[in-house]
Amino acid sequence: MRPFPESLCHRCGAPPRYVRTSSSVYIWCPLFENHYPRQPVLACPLFRARGVDPDPPAP
Repeated sequence: MRPFPESLCHRCGAPPRYVRTSSSVYIWCPLFENHYPRQPVLACPLFRARGVDPDPPAP
Protein backbone atom coordinates (compact mmCIF):
# COMPACT_ATOMS: atom_id res chain seq x y z
CA MET A 1 0.00 0.00 0.00
CA ARG A 2 1.29 3.45 -0.91
CA PRO A 3 1.72 6.12 1.74
CA PHE A 4 -0.57 9.14 1.27
CA PRO A 5 -2.67 7.47 -1.48
CA GLU A 6 -4.28 10.77 -2.53
CA SER A 7 -0.90 12.43 -3.22
CA LEU A 8 -0.08 13.56 -6.78
CA CYS A 9 3.43 12.20 -6.27
CA HIS A 10 2.29 8.67 -7.11
CA ARG A 11 1.13 9.79 -10.56
CA CYS A 12 4.11 12.03 -11.33
CA GLY A 13 6.62 11.16 -14.02
CA ALA A 14 9.49 12.71 -12.04
CA PRO A 15 9.59 9.83 -10.49
CA PRO A 16 9.34 9.94 -6.68
CA ARG A 17 11.34 7.73 -4.33
CA TYR A 18 9.96 6.31 -1.11
CA VAL A 19 12.19 6.71 1.95
CA ARG A 20 11.22 4.57 4.93
CA THR A 21 12.50 4.94 8.46
CA SER A 22 11.51 2.89 11.47
CA SER A 23 8.70 5.33 12.27
CA SER A 24 7.84 7.26 9.07
CA VAL A 25 7.62 7.22 5.30
CA TYR A 26 8.73 10.17 3.19
CA ILE A 27 8.31 10.78 -0.51
CA TRP A 28 11.47 12.20 -2.12
CA CYS A 29 10.91 14.39 -5.18
CA PRO A 30 13.77 15.04 -7.64
CA LEU A 31 12.11 18.28 -8.80
CA PHE A 32 11.48 20.02 -5.46
CA GLU A 33 14.24 22.20 -4.05
CA ASN A 34 13.83 20.74 -0.55
CA HIS A 35 13.13 17.26 -2.07
CA TYR A 36 10.62 16.24 0.62
CA PRO A 37 7.30 18.01 -0.03
CA ARG A 38 4.76 18.04 2.75
CA GLN A 39 2.28 15.22 2.17
CA PRO A 40 -0.22 14.73 0.77
CA VAL A 41 0.55 16.83 -2.30
CA LEU A 42 -2.80 17.85 -3.79
CA ALA A 43 -1.50 20.51 -6.19
CA CYS A 44 2.01 21.00 -7.55
CA PRO A 45 3.39 23.47 -10.11
CA LEU A 46 6.12 20.93 -11.00
CA PHE A 47 3.77 17.99 -11.56
CA ARG A 48 4.43 16.01 -14.75
CA ALA A 49 1.81 13.43 -15.62
CA ARG A 50 3.25 9.97 -16.11
CA GLY A 51 2.00 7.85 -18.96
CA VAL A 52 1.34 7.98 -22.66
CA ASP A 53 2.12 11.06 -24.72
CA PRO A 54 -1.25 12.85 -25.16
CA ASP A 55 -0.28 14.01 -28.68
CA PRO A 56 1.66 11.18 -30.36
CA PRO A 57 3.16 11.99 -33.76
CA ALA A 58 1.14 10.99 -36.80
CA PRO A 59 2.39 7.89 -38.69
